[in-house]
Amino acid sequence: MFGFVCLMVATLLLARAAPPTAPLAGAAPNRRPDAAAELVRRAPTHEPTRTGLVVPPVLSYDITARLDERRHVVDARAGVQWTNASSLPARELWIHLYLNAFANARTLFMRAPASSRRTAAELVEAGGITVYRLSAREFAGRDLWRDAARHSPGDPADRTDIRVPLPEAVAPGHSLHLDIEWAARLPRLVERTGYVGDFFAVAQWFPKIARLKPDGTWAHFAFHPLSEFSADFGNYTVTVDIPAGFSLAATGHPTRTRTRPGRRIVTSQARGVHDFAWVAWGSAIATETHVAGVRVDVLSPRGHPLELEQTLATVRRALPFYEQHFGIYPYPALHVVIPPDDGRAAGGMEYPTLILTGGPWYAPYVGLRSVQTVTAHELAHQWFYGLAANDENAWPFLDEGLASYAESEWMQRAWGNGSTLHLPWIDVSTVAKFRTAAVEYGRDEPIAQPADQFDSLKHLGALAYWRTSTLLRTLGNVYGRAHLEQALGSYAREQRGRHPNPEALIGNIRQHLGNPAASNLRKALFERGWVDYSIDRIAKSDSEHGGTTHRVVVRRRGTLTFPVPIRLTTSSGLRKVELWDGLGTSHTVESVGEPIVSAVVDPEHGVLLDENLLNNAAVQERRFPWRSLECGLSLAELVLLGLGP
Repeated sequence: MFGFVCLMVATLLLARAAPPTAPLAGAAPNRRPDAAAELVRRAPTHEPTRTGLVVPPVLSYDITARLDERRHVVDARAGVQWTNASSLPARELWIHLYLNAFANARTLFMRAPASSRRTAAELVEAGGITVYRLSAREFAGRDLWRDAARHSPGDPADRTDIRVPLPEAVAPGHSLHLDIEWAARLPRLVERTGYVGDFFAVAQWFPKIARLKPDGTWAHFAFHPLSEFSADFGNYTVTVDIPAGFSLAATGHPTRTRTRPGRRIVTSQARGVHDFAWVAWGSAIATETHVAGVRVDVLSPRGHPLELEQTLATVRRALPFYEQHFGIYPYPALHVVIPPDDGRAAGGMEYPTLILTGGPWYAPYVGLRSVQTVTAHELAHQWFYGLAANDENAWPFLDEGLASYAESEWMQRAWGNGSTLHLPWIDVSTVAKFRTAAVEYGRDEPIAQPADQFDSLKHLGALAYWRTSTLLRTLGNVYGRAHLEQALGSYAREQRGRHPNPEALIGNIRQHLGNPAASNLRKALFERGWVDYSIDRIAKSDSEHGGTTHRVVVRRRGTLTFPVPIRLTTSSGLRKVELWDGLGTSHTVESVGEPIVSAVVDPEHGVLLDENLLNNAAVQERRFPWRSLECGLSLAELVLLGLGP
């Protein structure tokens, strides 16, 4: 019984591990889902022009594709204009054929250990891309694919990263006009891609030219299960031929729809995006609404009306919130797909103007806000990777960590301490859930490292997603939430279309929060920075001049140095607070006269990275079974880790 009580107390402690974010006007921490509308401030009333992201397009794709729903094949051809935007002549192209990750069980993706996979699904039916022809008008229509490499560099079993040598170098500023023909065979749904029943998630389905960086080097890499993508911005016109009666959700916005016997042909356009994906679904429920001038189309399965309701409610409130904090969503449409029950492996993924969400069907009935969490996270990716387009393979924390922070910020403001779990007898916050994983794995690996270097998916999630979010929230708590909002808002707006690296984020933190904040950020990202504050002891001694001197020794362990308040309570109940700059390994507070009976360092738990919250307090005159409580805390951490998606 005592252990159970410890577990409950520790869970409550973790659930409230951070000072609650100041709620928006009229907010209450635990309103019912249908009352959340009042919790988010609206964006400006004027509607911006949403014609796409205006950046110099390196790529222009004009694709015509036909889905053969019986063969599970997309037959396609494309005209592509590619411009060498680097400072050096280009003597090759690198083409990503990421659908080949599902060609057989020997590819880099499929042979990776189960700990690197998001699902344990077997490859029931293989998929892949077959390129029939790749030619360039500048080279008299010569078929360049005949000279292409047969496999990824150094990996004969993998064909996801292909080098294509060019007959002549393409000078900086010059372009190639390519013609490509290919077939994309969809696997039975494995991870985020493929088909099941009449549901087709068509992603990484076309030969995608890798990004040529300004220094003339290519950001190319084989498809690893822990990695996502990197590509240049471009303009897309894509015409998709699907069966009549199927619904379509595709990157961009539809500009033309035609019909012919048994078929429906939809043309979509997207300006200033770096990928194009689509979903075709025969039995979907299609819902259309408008949010702040954005057309929002939702495809959902039958039989889950509450999931659809919660998804729509989240988009309606989170989209204006993200616009207010991170800049205008520049596209005229947003597409949201809630996969069917047997297609959940496609969920939890983002593409430009298209997100796939979902969550356990039972979540709304047991107090879990999984549907809202996944929707808010994937929507945040429209800013963090979608508009900034960092290299997700090299620096996954730059999109996943910032999207996780944006997600948690909205969830906290909308639902308070019950933002992850709300039951009559307990609330668990998103901040507490993130903190638990962040501390559990914080010293295992650096946050800032390539995706394929993480030990497992669990480590990638705990560090790139949740420790990054917890780190940012700690910076805000310590150095000022308003300053953090300014820094992240500035970063999001300045880096649109720029493919930022970590220095861009650190620079914005330095500008708005100061050098100490930037130094802590760098240590935490690159050097496994950590911290643990504790009250070492409360002692007293007789003074030479009479009276008693009371001393409180506060200790800091670790490499991060945050300033923290120390709260002292005297025997008469008087409280006083002293600020310690956190420098050095210890700090002593002395008081002559009235006895100090208790002391707490960082009483509001602003330093969420503090590894042990149980040693933050000490008392002079009473004892408490802290060891038993610590055992309960460990159990509570396991519970919280299990609440994550």
